[in-house]
Amino acid sequence: MPSIELFKYFLQKKTYILILLIIFTLIGFYCTHYLFRNYKSTTGFFVSSPSELGSNIPEKVVFNVLTDENAILTNRIFRICHSDSMYQHLISTFNLYKVYNINVNDSFAYPKMVRKLTSKIKLKKVSANFIDLTVSSNDPYLSANMANEITRKLNEINSNILKNNISNKIDFYLKLSEKLNEEFEKNNQIMNQLFDELMNHKNNKTLTINQSEEIYNRLLGVTSSMNSTVDKFVNSKVMSDFILQRVIDDSIESIVVTNKAIPEVKSDLFLNLVLSLILGLIATILIMCSAVLVDQIRNIGKQNSAANVSI
Repeated sequence: MPSIELFKYFLQKKTYILILLIIFTLIGFYCTHYLFRNYKSTTGFFVSSPSELGSNIPEKVVFNVLTDENAILTNRIFRICHSDSMYQHLISTFNLYKVYNINVNDSFAYPKMVRKLTSKIKLKKVSANFIDLTVSSNDPYLSANMANEITRKLNEINSNILKNNISNKIDFYLKLSEKLNEEFEKNNQIMNQLFDELMNHKNNKTLTINQSEEIYNRLLGVTSSMNSTVDKFVNSKVMSDFILQRVIDDSIESIVVTNKAIPEVKSDLFLNLVLSLILGLIATILIMCSAVLVDQIRNIGKQNSAANVSI
């Protein structure tokens, strides 16, 4: 088809071309600005280490009592974040079945939601006990709200786990204190017996050098054992009182948020509009070229049919 005829053809179809251009531009704008838009919101937080639970207690003692090391704590955070309890909480809080157009009555509704949330929620370990949590969706406010809610729920679940562990440790140290007290009393009785034995030998003037050295060495052993028991008892008592007070105060914070997630701002409306217009123009040109090609094929077919009839 010559260029002039092609121009006339497009001119005749200008109304259709304009309608197609508007339709494809609107479709392109919807896809680029809403459907395929991806907003990300990130929040960062520290996972409290055992030595940070009490600044007035010797770090070595705290570490021995609260044995959750940083690696264990951060691994627990990762597991809690992608646990069923967390997913169920997010689904009910943000009505995610409706948000992601998943039929609740579908037998695979929950597995589909799990796959969706797994791809939308990402954790990144920045340092030993610092984690970045990023949530993505096509709604900037949903991304930010979900990220902040996840950190809140993480702290709640992890704090409850710590409190339960601490309660068990309280029972352990209370029993240990009783045992140490019994051991101290036993050593005290042995020391009194040695003193009585020493006084009897002295009063009866039957104390020999060997007996004196033997009693002295036994006294040293008992004294050393009693000193060790006293140290253990003091540490046990301090820690049990400290842990008990933390539970009573309900002040265990296992997660410290450094920056809350905020909605991501993307002010590229004009750019999306221009891109949509270009895509719409390309789609319209392709459609019209296809229409011209179809007409050409039809005309060739008609000409061949006419030639066959004349023959």
